[in-house]
Amino acid sequence: MADFRSLGLNDKLLNSIAEMGWTEPTPIQIETVPAGLSGQDILAQAQTGTGKTGSYALIVLSRTRSGSRKPTTLVLAPTRELAVQVREEIYKLSKYTGHRCIPVYGGASIGEQARGLREGADIVVGTPGRLKDMITRGHLDLSEIKEVVLDEADRMLDMGFADELDFIMDSVPAERHTLLFSATMADSIRHIALKRMRSPVEISVSKDEPVSDLVTQYWVPLPRGVKMERLETILANGCPKAVVFCQTKKMVDLLADRLSDRFKVGTLHGDIPQTQRERTVRGFRGDRFQVLIATDVAARGLDINSIDLVVNFDIPADPESYVHRIGRTGRAGKEGTAISFVTKPEEYLIRRYERETGKRIMKMTAEDIPSAGTMVIDDRVSASGGRRRRISYDGPKKGAVRYAAPVARY
Repeated sequence: MADFRSLGLNDKLLNSIAEMGWTEPTPIQIETVPAGLSGQDILAQAQTGTGKTGSYALIVLSRTRSGSRKPTTLVLAPTRELAVQVREEIYKLSKYTGHRCIPVYGGASIGEQARGLREGADIVVGTPGRLKDMITRGHLDLSEIKEVVLDEADRMLDMGFADELDFIMDSVPAERHTLLFSATMADSIRHIALKRMRSPVEISVSKDEPVSDLVTQYWVPLPRGVKMERLETILANGCPKAVVFCQTKKMVDLLADRLSDRFKVGTLHGDIPQTQRERTVRGFRGDRFQVLIATDVAARGLDINSIDLVVNFDIPADPESYVHRIGRTGRAGKEGTAISFVTKPEEYLIRRYERETGKRIMKMTAEDIPSAGTMVIDDRVSASGGRRRRISYDGPKKGAVRYAAPVARY
């Protein structure tokens, strides 16, 4: 079994890794770190939560010296939240190397970010829009860049950053080392690789496993009018640490207002100021509240390993968004559960999700959700070959057991 020393990392990084509690490298780290250290451009397919941030952070920290006035590494990320989290991980890994990392993103003071760059930075982590702005204003000089990382490249293209990416990539030296990470390998991603990279080695550790086996998936058919009641019931059972996804900012605020009397709640959506969003993520990570209600702004890059439950209060039309939402749980070896509320016109989407994930999503009726206590679900194969669900409760209804109607056969 590989360990971090066998990947070719120096003692300073190994000390940081040990203090962070990392015991062994993930598959993406085993595949990418040695190739990256050797100077090969890398085109990697990896989902969020696979250790990809650690992969490229270890590579660039190994390949660049600290103490530069002008940045030598540029990391592009699609969202402010991801940029902040990447900076935090690089900060921890660079404890003994002395590298200085500056985050650059919209929603924060340009003046403060420019001041940080003037003071000197080895690594800049930023979102495409703000990076382009800083380059245009003359605050960011990329002439010494030796390492470029494109993190979640597919997401950046989905968000309409193609022009900004072209502008930024035209601004960095042609002679550079480039690492591209993407959850999918669409033609647009391969076009970037062909145009911007030099004979990249292609690595995939998640192409056939888009969803962790640690995530148990359920869907509940129910009218829109009873969603709120069912959500309250689920959250009351065992008090899970949960992320609840909504389609709109208005619904996020409505849910938060309704639930705040019973639960400690935080919210994330695009209208919330950046500083407040960062405080919210830190608070959720630190267990200062139990439930995070969010739009898809939190579906990517929310790097928290202790989430028990994801609830899709509103399901997404895009199967890929579904995958990234439920990927917030079932991380770092810990089991998790994903429950989706589905109205009648939306039921066709379940088959699409199953094709995207390659896994069965089990049907749970609204009546299966207990009114109190902790729900325990035990699926068993019936004599006819179908599957029946045994529901038991640990709490006020302890001892009550019944069987749900058979669900579709596997």
